[in-house]
Amino acid sequence: MSWSRRAADSLIVASVVGTASGAAQGMRPHFGVGGGMTFPSGAYHADPIGDGVRTGWQGTVFLDLTRPRSPVGIRVEATYGANKSNAAQFLPDQRIRMLGGSVDLTYDLPISGSVKPYLLTGAGLYNVKLAYTSNPRDTSATKLSWNAGGGVRYGVHGATLFVEARYCRVARLLSVTHRNYSGTFNRPYGLQVTQVGVAAGAWFGGR
Repeated sequence: MSWSRRAADSLIVASVVGTASGAAQGMRPHFGVGGGMTFPSGAYHADPIGDGVRTGWQGTVFLDLTRPRSPVGIRVEATYGANKSNAAQFLPDQRIRMLGGSVDLTYDLPISGSVKPYLLTGAGLYNVKLAYTSNPRDTSATKLSWNAGGGVRYGVHGATLFVEARYCRVARLLSVTHRNYSGTFNRPYGLQVTQVGVAAGAWFGGR
């Protein structure tokens, strides 16, 4: 990646974080945890590295910032997840691992009741690694991402339970290291991570 591209990526992320930091003044923080499944879509599921990847898992920790009586909030989040290759009979240890974070705006829909729906969208950075348990020659790249989705939450005894679904797209990796059945070689796959994550969890401190 050229220095100009790196500078542009850094400027975008700094702008998002700076805007979120300014908007977060006067907000109340709530810490949360969650986990669930990731469902690859498009070419990411069908054929990015041989036979594609299967349904995976993810875990997340986040800081939810809300202003009293305001429907708009900010979420700062860190996520880790993994998806195995579909070609498990040939490459049982091949998987894609993702580690990164995002800054999202959240919006509570004006609907009365004990179950509260919300929307969220934002951008972030993810390190995507094509890894082999039995081979140290991994390839990874850090790329910009964006996500959008929604969920519902329910308050109970000082905590807030939630279930949500989000579509995530990570900028294309221009090449990855791919291993065939006899060894490892470089091949310019245009790997594009696109997936839907479904997660459940809780955050604490009310809403």
